[in-house]
Amino acid sequence: MEPVADKNNGHAKRARGVQASPAKLRAAQLAAGIKSQAELAKRIQQLEGLDKAPRSLVNRVFSGEQVDLLSLERVARALNTQAWTLYLTSDDQPADNLSTAQTTASPATAKTKLAPWLYAAAMLTLLLLAGHYWPAAEEAMPQLSAEPAALQLERKVITVLPLQGEHSQLLTPLLEQALASYSSSLPGSAGRFASANPLQLLADKQADMVFTGESRQFGRHLALRLFVYQRDGMQQIWAGTVAVSSSEALLLRYFSDTIAQARQNLAAIANPDWDLVLRYTDSLNYFELDRTEQNILRLSNELSAIVRLDARYTDAHAALCSALIQQSILNGSPDTLQEAQLACDQAAALNPDAISVLQAKANLARKQGDTAQAEQLLQRILSRDSDNVTAKFVLAEVLLQQYRKTGDSSHISQAVSLLNQAATTEPQNWKLPYTLGRAYYFSGDVDNAIFWSGRAAEIRPEFQTYNNLGTLQFCKGDLAAAKQHYLAALNYQPGHEIVQANIATVHYYLEEYQQAIAIFEQRLQALQQQGSDQQYNIWMNLANAYRHAGAVNEAIAAYQKSLQFIEHAIAKGEANLLQRAIRVAIYLDLALLQPGLVSAQLQSSLREEALALDAAAEPASLHMMALIWMYLGDMDKAGQLKQRLAGNCPGFVASPDFAPLNAYLDKAATAQ
Repeated sequence: MEPVADKNNGHAKRARGVQASPAKLRAAQLAAGIKSQAELAKRIQQLEGLDKAPRSLVNRVFSGEQVDLLSLERVARALNTQAWTLYLTSDDQPADNLSTAQTTASPATAKTKLAPWLYAAAMLTLLLLAGHYWPAAEEAMPQLSAEPAALQLERKVITVLPLQGEHSQLLTPLLEQALASYSSSLPGSAGRFASANPLQLLADKQADMVFTGESRQFGRHLALRLFVYQRDGMQQIWAGTVAVSSSEALLLRYFSDTIAQARQNLAAIANPDWDLVLRYTDSLNYFELDRTEQNILRLSNELSAIVRLDARYTDAHAALCSALIQQSILNGSPDTLQEAQLACDQAAALNPDAISVLQAKANLARKQGDTAQAEQLLQRILSRDSDNVTAKFVLAEVLLQQYRKTGDSSHISQAVSLLNQAATTEPQNWKLPYTLGRAYYFSGDVDNAIFWSGRAAEIRPEFQTYNNLGTLQFCKGDLAAAKQHYLAALNYQPGHEIVQANIATVHYYLEEYQQAIAIFEQRLQALQQQGSDQQYNIWMNLANAYRHAGAVNEAIAAYQKSLQFIEHAIAKGEANLLQRAIRVAIYLDLALLQPGLVSAQLQSSLREEALALDAAAEPASLHMMALIWMYLGDMDKAGQLKQRLAGNCPGFVASPDFAPLNAYLDKAATAQ
């Protein structure tokens, strides 16, 4: 190292610097896999291209001497950590020599040594006195009310350096803007000192404080932190995760709030460790993958590990709540949903107003069927962050859920509007066109549904997008294209039960009932082994195949099994319009197979319920309603519904279930 020029004109200057914690140095050394100080010095030599290893520098740092910030920064870089993580703080065990001052005994004292028992008696007396008077002394001790350490920005030269990592051109000006009210010389400092070393700026007295930060992008999210350099050290003042699409207004609010908090009490700032923030942000990518049990389980395990490492990490608790909700949907376990509730409660206890907490609570309310509560929570998020894509997406899902319960078409138009807004912000987010496709399908616009589902498959070709596209093409009646995309889905998840069930439906429509029965039975056996055989639709499809194959007893048993699960959903208030229509259709199927199973009173009530369901508009519900009125004997009304269905989902009208209706319509046409 070259000598530093004496800027004090030969006058002595009091040495200032920072002191490293021996315990933190040893921990960082072990974590970096460095066995000795000599090896660390060689690492610095390699990193900096020096002629010889700076052993004296390493010795000074490890011996607890006060060193300049630049020296500690060099050691920290070689240890793959940040300098501020190595500072000696009040939490560290002091390394002072615990030597007790000893006085030399006088000759008189030496000549008249007390007996050992006298020393023991004296010590016992002192201990008793201390024990007796200590509480009183403690009560009499004055309570010191030290002012909290604050970040003093007034009358200081403040410099901002460009944030390192992605989106620096957006983030750096926002940090300057958040600090602009405290320093007239601040704006543009990031440009003037773009390549400067913050420690050197402080050493050269070009700045009293240097603000900067770091960002790392993981998919749709950005891990972000801010820190400030002062002459007595560097401190991280904020670390968290934001959406890449976050508005400038939201980011500026985060930066401004962080600085305001630091001005009040710098020592009270407690943000997650940066490595944990990176790990958490990366884990969120699992939400973007196929909703398979394996992916959701990996996500839950990762988030559980993170909250074990930092029990006060609010965002991680909230994300764990959402992950467990997804897991409960896949495994059907109420215990998993209870775990989700606990995770949400923990997150809310830490910070009830955090956006991540409001999001998780909205997901939980939605799963519990409380769409009004979910909508209220999501609107709170959007009132604070109008560009929040996730909130718009989930709110659109809630509106679709409300539409399927009520049949109110205004919910569809609101959902489509929200999804279009979100897609403008994140055009490469596959979930947005995917859900747009679902919205158009529910409204009966199958052509638009296929278009947007195809767009989702282009953005993210995978099992879920291909299977959904195949189903919509089946609805359209394009069985060749449907089969093509079902097979494409199987390439991503060979043997997947849902695709196999869709293929079984193709067999059913082709009147290949035994092949359909074999697939449905195989899937139910797999679900029974998992304890997840409560899927009413599979039992109903199996019952239909049994009925057409002439297996009456098996059909009755399967219909009753399907009814059991639908009645349970209705009792909980979770059933949508389609499920209520399926319930009526199954009772009427049972009445055809064994009339004694359905009383005349029940059959009359089924007719009244069918009248109440006449607002059905989505293709699957129209399909059920056409069958219901066919079973009830109103062939003309059934024919009208079938015609509406053909306009939306012409593929559905090829169902063999419509054979009696087709015969009636053919006869009526011939008579005319």
